[in-house]
Amino acid sequence: MLGKRPKCFPSDLFAQLTTLAVWSPSIIEVKVTNFDLSSSSGGTAKVQQVVCDGITIVNAADYVAWDEHPVQFELCECCLHPGCASGGCVCVRRANDRVLILPAFDSIFAGEWEEARHEAPLWLRRRGVLSLTKVQWSAFSAPIRGAPRWDDLEHATTSDLVRLFHFQSPRLFLPDFTQPAGARWETILCTNGDTDVDIEFLRRVFSPEISACSHAFCSPSPESYTISAFLDGNSVEEWRVFSSEHPPALYLADDLHVQLHL
Repeated sequence: MLGKRPKCFPSDLFAQLTTLAVWSPSIIEVKVTNFDLSSSSGGTAKVQQVVCDGITIVNAADYVAWDEHPVQFELCECCLHPGCASGGCVCVRRANDRVLILPAFDSIFAGEWEEARHEAPLWLRRRGVLSLTKVQWSAFSAPIRGAPRWDDLEHATTSDLVRLFHFQSPRLFLPDFTQPAGARWETILCTNGDTDVDIEFLRRVFSPEISACSHAFCSPSPESYTISAFLDGNSVEEWRVFSSEHPPALYLADDLHVQLHL
């Protein structure tokens, strides 16, 4: 079961989101900065930061505790001790030929205290999941203390991928991504396929029993096209959901599709 959502999530900002998307950075940089630690241990600390397209993803790469679960990418800038500040936590997983930097889903579903303690970074809640190629992961992880090599990364589970699909679904349709039973099916006007069949499949994807299935990464058939659901809001919102083939390939990103074995 995917579990119940803690009452303290999402934040006001998260609640305002519509549709998130997996994104890949054009530029990965390592920048050096100094933190003033006079309020804790005294002095200053020179740290390396990992920055993607101008967004600081890891604020103190030299101090990351990779053996902690989940891993914290945003450390307290007054002491640099992992766990001192709440939030800034992620889950890093291999997904076929990509690395995904995901919210710490297991913690989010574990309970109210865990969710608040391990909340995802603001950039992730605002922009979406970060996706890196093998080459990009090498550049991204180089300055991060203890970061695993490509072959040592944990692989995404079916639950991770289903939760990612829920996480990215429009808030108009799913106000709280951790409560798939709360999906507002009445907001779907139609799809660009067979609407009844498409909605029936979507209902299975949002079923509480979905985590019991398995998955396989795939490339949609060249003869297929992307099925979109059209939602009735202030304006009609398009939501790309899966390929038109049977069984459908769930759409997570332009270069990331997965078939669920239901």
